[in-house]
Amino acid sequence: MPAVFREAEESAGGEAASPAGARLAWVRWIVIALWLPLVLAAIAAPIAGPLLSGEQHAAGEAYDRVGLSSSAPFRPISRAAIDAGVRWGDEVIAVDGVRLTGGAASGPTSELAALLGGADGTTVRLLTRSADGSLREHRLTRSDAHLANALASAGIAPPLRAWFFYLISLVSSLALALAAVLLFVRGRGRRVPSLLSFGLAILSLAPNLDFFGTLGPAMRQPMLATGFTLVMLALMLFPDGTFYPRWMRWTALALLAVTPLGVFRVITTGWPVLHSAFLVLSAISLVLRYRHLPAGAERQQIRWTLFGFGVAAFLMVPTQFIEFVILPSSVPLPAWIWSQTIRDALNIILLLAVAGGLIVSLLRYRLYDADAVIVRSVSFGALALLLLALFAGTERIIELLGEHWFGERLGVLAGGMGAAVAALMVVPLHHRLSHWAEHKFQKELIALRTGLPALMGDMRETAPVARIAAAALDRVAHGVRSSRAALLFDGLLLDARGTDTAEVEAWRAGWSPLARGGIETERDDPLFPLRVPLAADGHGRLGWLLLGPRPDGSLYGKDERETLAAIADPIARALEIAAAREKRETEERERWRAQEGLNAQIKAVNSELVRVLGSLDEKLGLMVQLPPAAAAE
Repeated sequence: MPAVFREAEESAGGEAASPAGARLAWVRWIVIALWLPLVLAAIAAPIAGPLLSGEQHAAGEAYDRVGLSSSAPFRPISRAAIDAGVRWGDEVIAVDGVRLTGGAASGPTSELAALLGGADGTTVRLLTRSADGSLREHRLTRSDAHLANALASAGIAPPLRAWFFYLISLVSSLALALAAVLLFVRGRGRRVPSLLSFGLAILSLAPNLDFFGTLGPAMRQPMLATGFTLVMLALMLFPDGTFYPRWMRWTALALLAVTPLGVFRVITTGWPVLHSAFLVLSAISLVLRYRHLPAGAERQQIRWTLFGFGVAAFLMVPTQFIEFVILPSSVPLPAWIWSQTIRDALNIILLLAVAGGLIVSLLRYRLYDADAVIVRSVSFGALALLLLALFAGTERIIELLGEHWFGERLGVLAGGMGAAVAALMVVPLHHRLSHWAEHKFQKELIALRTGLPALMGDMRETAPVARIAAAALDRVAHGVRSSRAALLFDGLLLDARGTDTAEVEAWRAGWSPLARGGIETERDDPLFPLRVPLAADGHGRLGWLLLGPRPDGSLYGKDERETLAAIADPIARALEIAAAREKRETEERERWRAQEGLNAQIKAVNSELVRVLGSLDEKLGLMVQLPPAAAAE
């Protein structure tokens, strides 16, 4: 029996005896029965589809073969279609005198694809309606050469384009389908992973529906609407299955109310705008929840999710620019084809970024790598944007100055000077952006790297060794988010966090430090997989800082290991100086005690001598006072 079925039965095992438990078990079986064929279809469609229906989609062929783009809104992609008067954004009303039953089509539909089909070299009559409402008729000839000529004008070989779209569709669909499997199996029936699993499986299947016939294009919009709705609901409930703030439940109800409008195609072109609005509200709720939560696993989960949103928002800028500025404009056909290709690739990466952030956070694995990943992504992304803006701005300014002063265009010279200015600014910009991103997203690690050495320098002159060890462990455990930590110095266990002395001593009995220097890493060690040698310059290795894994069970990243290596010397030096000071103070106390004992003995002897001398003095005084005869006696 598959593991997912066993988990469903085991999770309901204690409740199965009651009627409620039996109903719950049946619900789980129904959910699994719905999910299994869906995810199998999502995996099989991008692989088997081209083998069943040929290299190109049937719906796409119908539009391409009459010289129209297979995207909404329509655009003429052949010289014949342009000469016939077809313009961007025209709606098709009728084909060969047969009116479309679903109304005017501004984009691909299964009905329109069927009417446009025909033998090579035959003519088709299209009745279209332009944006100004005027009706016009066009005569187009079916030919496989239309798309090939359009691609050739952009320098793209048709087989290369077909393979490109097939591969990116295959990679994205399989990635989403496998993510759906992982979430469903590892989610163990939890609400948010289950919703996200269904949503990703539907989104994986939707782009590949047209591989299986002309019904596909008609089903794509309803499936996309359903898939995005499930993903939105998962975001609103993320990460613990509850709505926060409370007004999010009304947002969820509004989403469920408008989803049927997209499923039944009441809303078509405005559906992405509605989903974008709900996506923004979901992101706002995540930010509010993040600010409300204390430091911990849930906060890191939301960080990964917001990182996915951030990458998607970053990529959405060029995709929206292409979608609403370049494609609707009268750019040359080669630029339009390249823009459409880039847009499609960015949209796939955008979707994978959001799904990736959610998957990492829900599986709760390597949650604490979010800070380092965000720092690098933000710094490099911002650097790329700033350099692009600097290059474009410098080039434009030099062009304008050249035209004003010299009355001619500088051309390549302006571009070269712009590139030179951008190159000169790479290092300072990268340094400043990295510094800002680290202080923004790695506050604890920065505080550990900069604050702990200063603290150790202050404490080593006055504080005892035990207090220094306790302060160092507290700072390190908080800075790198260690689940447990211990500090060894001069062969002794000074202090521990998240574990007890007996456990540490039992672990030490089976541990032999390596002869080589540097940080030791042993991933299979459940207690202390990371061991940092405490070595001070001129004193050698004085002890060890033992660290357990992070709360999600993962080991530390490069930034954390570099920080731990950097603070090892201040900790070791502080402990050595404090230990030497304590030794001196102990010796001085012993000397004072010995001196005080000697002084007490001398004082006792002096007291006894004084007493004896006093007694003798008293006797001598009596002898002086007696008569001579008595004194003689």
